[in-house]
Formats: sequence, structure tokens, C-alpha cells
Amino acid sequence: MPKRALTIAAVLAVAGFAGAAAAQEGDLRSRQEALYDAILAEPDNLELMFEHALTSVALRDYEAAVTTLERMLIFNPELSRAKVELGAAYFRLGAYENARFYFEDVLANDSPPPEVERRIGAFLDEIEKRTQTSGFSGIVSAGIAFSTNANLGPPDANVLVLGAPAVLNQEFVEADDVGFRGVAQGRHFYDLGRPNNDVWLTDVSLFTLNYLDESRGDIDSVALLTGPRLSLGPQAFGPKIRPFLSAELITSGNELLYYGVGLGADYTDTVSEEINVFAGFESKWREYDERDELDGHSHRIAFGAAWSPDANSSFSALVFAETDQARRDFNTNYELGLRLGATRRYDSGVDFTDRLWSVTGFATVTGRWFEEPNTAISNSTRSDLDLRAGISHIFHLTGGLFIQAEADYLYRDSDIPNFDIENLGAALSVGLTF
Repeated sequence: MPKRALTIAAVLAVAGFAGAAAAQEGDLRSRQEALYDAILAEPDNLELMFEHALTSVALRDYEAAVTTLERMLIFNPELSRAKVELGAAYFRLGAYENARFYFEDVLANDSPPPEVERRIGAFLDEIEKRTQTSGFSGIVSAGIAFSTNANLGPPDANVLVLGAPAVLNQEFVEADDVGFRGVAQGRHFYDLGRPNNDVWLTDVSLFTLNYLDESRGDIDSVALLTGPRLSLGPQAFGPKIRPFLSAELITSGNELLYYGVGLGADYTDTVSEEINVFAGFESKWREYDERDELDGHSHRIAFGAAWSPDANSSFSALVFAETDQARRDFNTNYELGLRLGATRRYDSGVDFTDRLWSVTGFATVTGRWFEEPNTAISNSTRSDLDLRAGISHIFHLTGGLFIQAEADYLYRDSDIPNFDIENLGAALSVGLTF
């Protein structure tokens, strides 16, 4: 795919989200005003009040929603659906004790159906987390992994050396293998004591993948990211920014590959009840252990949007660009890519879990261009096109336990055959959230 076409596709994907958000907000605002006029004409019409409240929530006008829902309860104090939505509106305003009161009232007195009980439970769990001064949550999993190209070698032995055809030793050509994979992720938060839920977040992640035979494909990593998440306004919802410091260490083939340190910032904003936008950048220095020609700084920017048409579905689009500036110009490269994702959560119907199961899929296209040719391989300047897609299914069990099944496919088409890659991977893991 030409660079120009990839750029246009990436920009149009996110621009579509922005245009849809603006049009939707205008329609909702008109609807809210029409419903308000209708309520003035029929001040005891509970259906009109409820529709006005939901429209206000969609506009993030939570104060208007609270006013309307409380008016509904004056007419009918036992109206369960109004109490649930009132608790949700108070939650979004950061009035957690008010929200807790209405949620617990519904659970104690109204015998809500299972799907409403699950929704309330999720809110109460989040209220418990947000009202703590500090806390820690995380996930750990371990399982088996299979790869058709565990050593990430080219598909055949025909390569280039000094611009001439050569035959690669068979041990470096792609080979399948089975191995062990482990993941651990943790987040610590500390409440900064501000009314808009500003917190200091520290994220730690560990990853290990070790094959039975192809040790060149083994990888171990540890990463740390820490910094405050700050509201850009006085409210608990709305635009937020998170400046951060980062550090990472990577080993490959059971030997140190590189370590890196960096800084950056992430931005998020809830445009409406259904649409979120996000952006971020990071600059990092990488120091390689025995390959000084790869040392250098990298810079990455990304922006995108997510659309949630209902509580259990979400779709996202992300545009990203990155540059790796190495000591040797033939290792300096530039990337531009587009990632699309989708998640669907559903009720499994089994009795031993009260959590929804989920299916997540993604597809990514990435173009990569190098600055100069590496004449030890070819007189041509290298460029790659990566196509990647994957799917993951999480089966929640009980007590935080889950089973996760994953599969992904990578195809790299390079103008230099040494760097062609094709790989199909799969993994099955057992994990615990806490």
C-alpha cells in the first residue's frame, strides 16, 4: 500500500468518528430541548421525564439528568429504573455516596433482574475502588503458546548478501515451536485528594515467552510507567491528561537486548456517552547491549476514538506514527499505521459466574520505511508492509479466575526477502484478576 494511501485511510478513519460525534450531539441537544418543552406541557408524564434524563446523560449533562430523575421519584418513590439511572448519574458527577445510596436501595428493595444487578454490582465495585485513598489491582496469567514461526525467520532460505542472492542456513529459516507464556500486570493508584478524582497511577507489566527448542524466539520484558492523571476541568468526568515517565528492559534469546527510559503524556476525553477520543505521545532512549549501531531515541504519537453503541459493545480506531533514530542511518526508520478493534461482552448463561464473557478482535496495517540502504545486505533501501490480525476470547469463571484463548496472524511483505515474515500464533492461558 503506498504511503499516501495509508495516510489518507488513517486520517479518514478517525475523522469519521469526529464528524459522527458532532452530528450526534446536535441531534441530542435538539431532542433534549423538545422533551423539556413537552414536560412543561405534561408535568406528570414519567415517560417524558425518563427519556429527557437519558438524553441528558448522553449529552453528559448529568446535572439535568439528576434534576429530572429526582423529580420522577417525587411522583413515584418506588420507581426502580429511575433510582438506577440516578445512581449512575451521581456516579458520573463523582458523588459516590449518593450513588451508593440509590444502588443499594434498588438491591435491597426492588429485586432487580440479573442484568441490572450485574450493572449495579459493577458500579458498586468501582465506587469502592474510587473511594479508597490508595489501592492495587492486577492480572496474572500463564499458559501454553504455539507459533508457526517461533524464531521470526524468513519463510525460505533465499536471501540477499551484499546485494547478491545467497542461501541462508536452515536453522535461521522459520520454524514452528511450542512454549510457555506468562503475563503479569499491576496498577497502583494514589488519590491526590482533589474533588475531580485526580490520582497518581503506577503501572507495572511483566511478560515472558520461552519456547522448547527455538530459543532465538524467547523474549522477556519488564516495563514501568508512572505519573498523575489530572482533570483539565473541575469535574470528575471530561478531559484528562496523564504525563508519565517510563522504563523498560527487554531480553531476547535469554540475553539482554536493550533497556530504555522515556517520557510522554496521554489525553482522553468523553465526547458523549458513546464516544471517547484519545491521543498520546512518548519519547524514549534505547540502549542496546551489544549492538551500538541500534542505540538511539524513538518518538511515537497516536490519536484515535472509541464508539460504544451499548454497554457491552465497543469499536475503536487508532492512527499511530513512530520513528526510531539509530546511530547508523540504515537502521533509522519511520512507521505509520492504523489499528481497528472491536469488543463484545455477553452473558454466557452459565450459573457459576456473574461476569460477562468477552470476545475482542483487532486488525492492524503498518508501513515502515528505512532512511538508507544497508549495503551489507542490499543496495536497495528497505521498506516493509505489516498486516496483523487477532482474536481473543475470555471465559470468566468464579472468584476472579478466567480462561483466555487467543490467536493472531502476522504477514510482513518486505522489498528485501531477508525480512519477510509470516506467522500464525495461538495461546491458551489460565489467569486471575485481583
